[in-house]
Amino acid sequence: MDEREERHISAEIIVRRLYRRMRRIEKLYREVEALHDLVPVPTPEEFEEIVRGTKPLTLEVLLLGVLDRTMFHLSEARNAIDRYRPYSPSSLGKGVQQFWYQNLGAAIEHEVRFRAKGPPPVEMPRRKTR
Repeated sequence: MDEREERHISAEIIVRRLYRRMRRIEKLYREVEALHDLVPVPTPEEFEEIVRGTKPLTLEVLLLGVLDRTMFHLSEARNAIDRYRPYSPSSLGKGVQQFWYQNLGAAIEHEVRFRAKGPPPVEMPRRKTR
């Protein structure tokens, strides 16, 4: 499928792809969570020493934070896809317009304006003159 064909697929196909991606996100979340559970956690005292700077940051502590943030963002992605189910024409007329607009309106407006104008021109950095 070339790029032009890809840009003209139906909303129903996009919804099916979105649901498949959501299942992948859920699987990835479980994998990251399993890794997170394997990382040894410092004691509260050790953590306080790291925060104060009297003990160096360890790779394990860093991984706890990275894996936690990863799980958060995967969860947010899944929730964003799932929150407005079902994606069907019949679900659009059930009084959810105000709810979805409050949550998605800014993102939709940004995308509409961005696509109408096209991507901004890329400015090349100028060399400093002496």
